[in-house]
Amino acid sequence: MSEHARKALPNLSRERREEREGKSEREERREDNTLKVLWVAKNRMLREEVRQLKAYAEKNGMKLKLDSYVGKVPSVEWLVRKKILPGGYGVVVAVLPLSMMSHLVALGRRYGFEVWRPKVEILHLDWKIPCPEFDGARDVMMPTVSADGDVAFAHKRFLHYERVRAIELLAEPIEVE
Repeated sequence: MSEHARKALPNLSRERREEREGKSEREERREDNTLKVLWVAKNRMLREEVRQLKAYAEKNGMKLKLDSYVGKVPSVEWLVRKKILPGGYGVVVAVLPLSMMSHLVALGRRYGFEVWRPKVEILHLDWKIPCPEFDGARDVMMPTVSADGDVAFAHKRFLHYERVRAIELLAEPIEVE
């Protein structure tokens, strides 16, 4: 982590914060029986994504408080410092580049929030809209440009949420000589 990032984030371990505050944020969330979720992505949530979060909260005997940040995320440190920690979120549902997700998961362990991701499948590329299989509650059509400049639409369907425990990059050197 860069020096700038270290200064930007509160330098308190979860245990020290709990001692200082008297109780953990997770205990507070359990006491008021509310699951606080922050959605972070370039797109707004689909109806099915909201429905599944409500169902999860209900199944676990909680109320759902759902907020969203739709837009560009300048950095993971900014997201944690400006949005997640002040909001006291227990779950962050994020659609971010892999390197940012990895960093967010590590900071989630440090500060006591979970990172989830929406699992989607790409059904097909479609050259025209509307697609007869399109379901507005759980589908999105994402424009993509081919190498020759043609525009196609990736038909993506939300399936369910996944809790991200870790992101591991396994690498090995490439022998040149």
